[in-house]
Amino acid sequence: QELKNKDGMVIEGSCHCGKVKIKFISYTPCPFNVCHCHTDTKTAGAYTVNIMGVTSSLEVTGKEHLQTYRAVLENPDGTTKLSQHERKFCSHCASYLYAWDERWAAAFYPFYSCIDTPLPAIPTVQQSHMMLESKMDFILVPPGVPSENMFEQFPNRSIAKWHRDHGYFVPDDVPS
Repeated sequence: QELKNKDGMVIEGSCHCGKVKIKFISYTPCPFNVCHCHTDTKTAGAYTVNIMGVTSSLEVTGKEHLQTYRAVLENPDGTTKLSQHERKFCSHCASYLYAWDERWAAAFYPFYSCIDTPLPAIPTVQQSHMMLESKMDFILVPPGVPSENMFEQFPNRSIAKWHRDHGYFVPDDVPS
């Protein structure tokens, strides 16, 4: 499928047991942004890779099997609050499918391991690694990732901007 077209890329995914399937359009299908945040590491594995889907295009088959997890976050003063970031997973096999946050409601973030559609391979030199302050010590950033693409917290450019910088068509209404 042509990735640089104005219609975006249709992507399909599913959980391990197959009870939940997703289908959506993405203008940002390149899995270049590796996230090492503590919550994703604990809920989904050693790290996650972020792409974006257009929320209004999301079709979910098996919605009745979806559950939501919202992390409890600690404030600087020691009090806690519930994260606005919702992680959606299958209630049968516990496969993490996608994340959504009402603050950025136009987009959602599918978890790369649920994606069944082949995605483009991204050369190491184009990868970004974020939330390195939370990275597990035994996980190594691959040699060849430029230092300017490594971030203790959030990167200095959005998923949409990365795609635009690499020649992909991203509509102006896709969140940056």
